Amino acid sequence: MHAPGAAEPYPAPRFVDPERRARLANGPCRVGAPLDGDGVSSARVRLLCERGTVDATVEVDPSTGRLSLASFASPPEATCVP
Repeated sequence: MHAPGAAEPYPAPRFVDPERRARLANGPCRVGAPLDGDGVSSARVRLLCERGTVDATVEVDPSTGRLSLASFASPPEATCVP
């Protein structure tokens, strides 16, 4: 609640999950080459997208089988366009 006559507070930022943010920025993707991982609980793959490439890393908690990490990053060799 805010004081009468005070400006409206800024709305809370909406959470956008990393996978959705990567998809919005890069367009549709298909899975490319596997880059790293143990083949059981972790993997890093190259995603070949309409507007660039993304390295996706996922980890699964072996005790629960549930996703414990998902991250998306530009490949080290990617160039940034201003």
